[in-house]
Amino acid sequence: MNKSHYNDNEHLTNEDMRLLKQNALSIEDSIKALTHVSMCDICAAAFSECFDEQELLTASPDFSSVAQRKALDIQEEPINQKKSEKKKKEFYFYVARVSLAMCLTIMILFSGTFNEVAKTFDADLMNKIDFSGINTVSENIRTLSDKIVQQEVVNNDQKKK
Repeated sequence: MNKSHYNDNEHLTNEDMRLLKQNALSIEDSIKALTHVSMCDICAAAFSECFDEQELLTASPDFSSVAQRKALDIQEEPINQKKSEKKKKEFYFYVARVSLAMCLTIMILFSGTFNEVAKTFDADLMNKIDFSGINTVSENIRTLSDKIVQQEVVNNDQKKK
């Protein structure tokens, strides 16, 4: 679209509007024309008159189904967010319970509690069972724990310097 397509008063010609409506202009010319229409009330009114009322009222065939899907997605979005937040909370609570159960089991197993409980029930039977393996593992874990704590103290001291 060039200057010759404008009327003397710098508005779009009827031919320009017809071509714009039919998408017959180049992309560059369409952008120029639409920019002018968006800024000029006279051209905007003239361009809107190029369309019949029925053309403006009819929507594309799939518009209804697309609009309904979008509306349902918008309605379900807060529900899905609430469900996902609830699932996250449930998952974190489950992880906390399992972790606590594991920690308690390990603590009871390697603290020697079973040795003391077992001795009170049937001393003869329990004396026959060798718990030295459990005691060795328990001592190794305590030693490892002490080393980790000691290493953390050393690391913290080095960071402070």
